[in-house]
Amino acid sequence: MEKRERFAALDGLRAVFGMGIVIYHVNGTFGSAFSGVLAPVYAYGGYFGNYFFFLLSGFLTEFHKLPIGGGPFARLSRRLGRLYPVYALSNLAMMASGTVTLSLWRTCATFLMLSSAWTGDTPYNLPGWFFCVWMLCEVFYALLDRLREHAALRRGLCLALAAGGAALEKLDLGVPLLYRVCGEGYLNFFLGVLLAEWLGDGSVLRENRGKVWGLFCGLVGAVAGLTALTGFSELPGDMRWWVTLLCAGLLVAVLSGGRIVRPLTRPGLTALGRCSLSLLLWHVPLARYWNRLAGWALEPRVSFLLYLVAAVAAAFGSQRYLERLPRWDKGGIAE
Repeated sequence: MEKRERFAALDGLRAVFGMGIVIYHVNGTFGSAFSGVLAPVYAYGGYFGNYFFFLLSGFLTEFHKLPIGGGPFARLSRRLGRLYPVYALSNLAMMASGTVTLSLWRTCATFLMLSSAWTGDTPYNLPGWFFCVWMLCEVFYALLDRLREHAALRRGLCLALAAGGAALEKLDLGVPLLYRVCGEGYLNFFLGVLLAEWLGDGSVLRENRGKVWGLFCGLVGAVAGLTALTGFSELPGDMRWWVTLLCAGLLVAVLSGGRIVRPLTRPGLTALGRCSLSLLLWHVPLARYWNRLAGWALEPRVSFLLYLVAAVAAAFGSQRYLERLPRWDKGGIAE
């Protein structure tokens, strides 16, 4: 179970879940094109994508805790150096589209990344809420990193943040740092941190690969049965826990490696996975402009397929020209 194989598969998963979020968000724009085949993605793509990206970010941040001069906050500033240009430009694109209501308060909250986690509002580019909450999780992680010499205390605080996040998902106290979306971030990000600490060098997975896949298949069966019994198309607040369980099980199963994950290591898929940050930030602005300039003239299914090609092309271009974090820093949400 070499590191190269494991993380190539994670890049493949990033591509799958990133496209799931895209399809989930553009449902209405393209009149639910291919709704028969894509119905599960239209219903659950956003939940699974958001949860998985928080989980993966926490996992990678802990797994690749490389020493960087200046301490943990220097690491955070480097990651923001890669994230912020794309985040800011995508919000400017949304503001210029004429499809959002502009205000001084929302503008300040958006560009200071205070939306969602701090003010309860959303950025102009709606998927940007994820990055505002992600930044908050990284701040907490940097503070906890100062306790690395006190491993038990640090582990206990990570567990408390994950458990508190699960409670917030249901309670949504509606105050800064304690919104429902904050809980979504805390739960999954710090669960990812704990998984990385538990897995260590991967020997746990090497020794228990069969059991890991058996557990994951059991989780899939339980989720499928639960879905069939309840018949819900949108998840109520007290049902989201199973998304966390399934995403954590999938992450661990894929990290166990083997031939079963090789389809996720295909070069095209992993390349798209490495563009996941840009894909998440550009797909909604692109859909707004696409619908205005070309969507009305095309049959919805044709327009939908051409839009997906354009979204992938925009993601590759954005990653190449706008994302600036040095490639050797493997932590964070997009490496």
